[in-house]
Amino acid sequence: TFKLLMGSAAIKHQHMRKLDVKNAFVQADVVDRNIYMQQPHGYELEGDAGEALVCKLNKYLYGLVQSSREFNELLEKTLTKELKFTQSVKDTCLYTIDSEYGPINIAAYVDDIVIASPNLDLITRIQKALHKHFPVTIEPLTQVLGIEVEYDQEKGKIYFHQSNAIKTLAEAYQCDQVKPTSSPMEHGWHPDLYPNDIEKVKEYPFREALGSIGYITSRTRPDAQHAAARLQREMHDPTYSLVIAIERLLKYMFTTRYYRIGCTKEIDQKDPLRVYTDGNWGGWDKNVDHTFRSTIGAISMLHDLPISWHSLLVKGKPLASSAESEYVAVYAGITEGLSLQILLHEMKYIKRKDPLPTYVDSTACMAMCKNPVNYKRNKQVMCKFHWNREALKRKEIRLIKVDTTENLSDVMTKVIKTIKHFTELIKNFMIT
Repeated sequence: TFKLLMGSAAIKHQHMRKLDVKNAFVQADVVDRNIYMQQPHGYELEGDAGEALVCKLNKYLYGLVQSSREFNELLEKTLTKELKFTQSVKDTCLYTIDSEYGPINIAAYVDDIVIASPNLDLITRIQKALHKHFPVTIEPLTQVLGIEVEYDQEKGKIYFHQSNAIKTLAEAYQCDQVKPTSSPMEHGWHPDLYPNDIEKVKEYPFREALGSIGYITSRTRPDAQHAAARLQREMHDPTYSLVIAIERLLKYMFTTRYYRIGCTKEIDQKDPLRVYTDGNWGGWDKNVDHTFRSTIGAISMLHDLPISWHSLLVKGKPLASSAESEYVAVYAGITEGLSLQILLHEMKYIKRKDPLPTYVDSTACMAMCKNPVNYKRNKQVMCKFHWNREALKRKEIRLIKVDTTENLSDVMTKVIKTIKHFTELIKNFMIT
């Protein structure tokens, strides 16, 4: 939602700022409950009879599990009741309001707040109104939620990257002084590819490394998403092959740490939002429960800015054909894409919800979506996936055939064989 807001605002050359709440968690009052704490050391007081006393909290403190939620409710109440913003039903972190200059949009994740407005004075007015309830200042939009932001309002261009986070991570795992690599994962990799080194496996912090990598790939690095997702499946039973694969992925991310995503090209107002989906049928896995499971991938694009992407292993019974894996991928892609379309409509970026362009490289999958009568052999497919047909029938989506070599979501489902093909694909959504 943050990327959707900032991307759409950049295209419209709007003003964007970050609002910073000072000591956010202590702003909310404690009501409807009693919370006590020990007195601070060195400042203890005793009762009249010398009994030990405790403090009763009037405000929430950092460290309490409910503090962030209580501040969020305070912010929600202030924006909706005091300032008359409308809270999105689809994503409650989004607030919108119409003004004499156009729509104003706010995205808030606890105390990280981004505001986009066609007029700078309106941002100042809102900041002053919020300041009556808690201390809040206006800052330039250079970083949000761990993502570094570069915004050129005059040109209507915005870039997102995490180069500093990648550099820090690579240095922590000593992958910053090694030979560069041009791909995130070795083609044909599997957990038993290399002889096991038990001592190194015992010492390696798999969960910390893959957790940090996953945080970055899910926000600004769709080119490395499949590699991160594939390696995370092996954390329960790691091998030395996993160590080598993690180090290769870190080397790739460090080599390409200045890669960015962003809105840079001429926009196409006809199809501002589009979805690419792909499915990879079957696949070898050390875990027998995962063997022959299909991997599905999808990527949602706002013009040339990737907003949302995923690489997922299909659970349940193995799918019976490649077309079925593509069919499940379409379901995953359009449910996300239609949700983003609703948010764009609420932000007044699009005036009406036209059929969502969904790019698929499987003719058989498109036929399954369009004509259910001829596909009685697909009865084993879960009922929820047949929502594709209903969405197509209601004209919420429109399926578009795309060549496999041009399907952007191909990088979400498999390791691309050649570096050249991989590079050509990621140039469609990464600024290299």
